[in-house]
Amino acid sequence: MNILITGVHGPAGEALLAQFAETRHSHHRIIGVDTEPVDHPALHAAEQVPAASEADMIDRLSDLVRRHDVDVIIPTVQEELPVLARAARECRFYPARVVVPEPADVEVSCDRYRTMLLLEESWVPIPRFTRPEFHQDPATMVEAVGDHAVIQPRECRGPRRVREIHPGLMAESEWADVGENVLLQEFAPGQEFAPMVYLPPGDKPPTVVVVEKLRGGDAGAQEVQRLPADEHPEVGRIALGAARALGLRGPVDVSLRCLADGRPVVLSVNARFGAHSALAPEILDALLEDLTADLEPGLSPDLGCR
Repeated sequence: MNILITGVHGPAGEALLAQFAETRHSHHRIIGVDTEPVDHPALHAAEQVPAASEADMIDRLSDLVRRHDVDVIIPTVQEELPVLARAARECRFYPARVVVPEPADVEVSCDRYRTMLLLEESWVPIPRFTRPEFHQDPATMVEAVGDHAVIQPRECRGPRRVREIHPGLMAESEWADVGENVLLQEFAPGQEFAPMVYLPPGDKPPTVVVVEKLRGGDAGAQEVQRLPADEHPEVGRIALGAARALGLRGPVDVSLRCLADGRPVVLSVNARFGAHSALAPEILDALLEDLTADLEPGLSPDLGCR
């Protein structure tokens, strides 16, 4: 297959390229694109493209699909997902398939507040959460999320800019600077996990791999390790439940942390490959198997990819 991967300079893109560099994937032709100049030994072609916020990004990708005879597009940049999902639904990349869920499901997963609401309705464990415009002062926000919280943009577009705050200690001027269109979550100080899920077409069983993020690391980098299937199985079950609650298909990257009492809760859900997919090669293998079947005459499984 001719496979175009976006965001190859980012952590998720680099994790995919590391897998395609392996001999067992050498029969695939990989085209890498990014907003920055691209160079990687796993790439057969490299192209620079506009950011998702630019009006000509879709036209540029469509041109590359035709020029390189692309069969499949695998996006790895969060803010690209809504744009690519809508363009794929409009057949802008036909006949190439795009590994992205339906536009409506992508929109929810890219809105962190709506994600929390839907997970709450589905009884998926989450931290307490709120939005600043619901509160007149820090005191009422303490009642909603506690005195140690995390604030981040509500939408996935642009830098994530996560920071910790202590609402009960905030001066009035600091409270005014919090702004709107952000999400506040109860701070979860415990173990951190990055489970990965693949939800296949039809009634095929899903694939779930749990990765633990470790404290420390050289130069501030965070170390990670893949966990055996029988270690923290509840984390995998919660991640799978979150992906299903949002109606997602294909690869899903989930972020979980444990609250002070040890309960794991979902912090975010991304409808794409994550930064640690090289630790879960069976997820890419499962996707490629389904895509290969989809490209064979007479077979068209619903991958959730348009």
